[in-house]
Amino acid sequence: MINTIGNTAVNTAITKQVEDEAKMFARTWEKAYGLDLIDNELVDADGNGISTYESVFKELASDTSSDVTLFVIEGNDYIRQFTTIAGKQGTNLGTSHAAYGDMKAGKVYTGEALIGTTNYLTCYAPITHNGNVVAYSFVGVDLDTARGVITT
Repeated sequence: MINTIGNTAVNTAITKQVEDEAKMFARTWEKAYGLDLIDNELVDADGNGISTYESVFKELASDTSSDVTLFVIEGNDYIRQFTTIAGKQGTNLGTSHAAYGDMKAGKVYTGEALIGTTNYLTCYAPITHNGNVVAYSFVGVDLDTARGVITT
């Protein structure tokens, strides 16, 4: 019983953490860089392609202990433009992913997701420009590691 209660408390705390960090990450991209989607390319307020922002991403990512990703929209899917998850940069989310429906609807998604072999508690938050979703931020915490830290 204690383990179940402990896991529930851990999940609640982690959920708040990933939601707050994903929304902060999205707001930072929106306000500081004015991201927009022009001709299917994510660009900053000056029209520079987002690919020039890898160092900015790494700096923002260093402000969190979570894994983070910047997803760009490509056709009907989302591509990991930048990510701290090893081996996943440039890969797609996939239309069968649990977050996909909420993302297509422009909503925040929070829930568990298996990425590679790691079980994460995640939050995907939209990055908008003039009310339109132009990209998504992702923040995820490795649940097994987090639970292990709390229970040891």
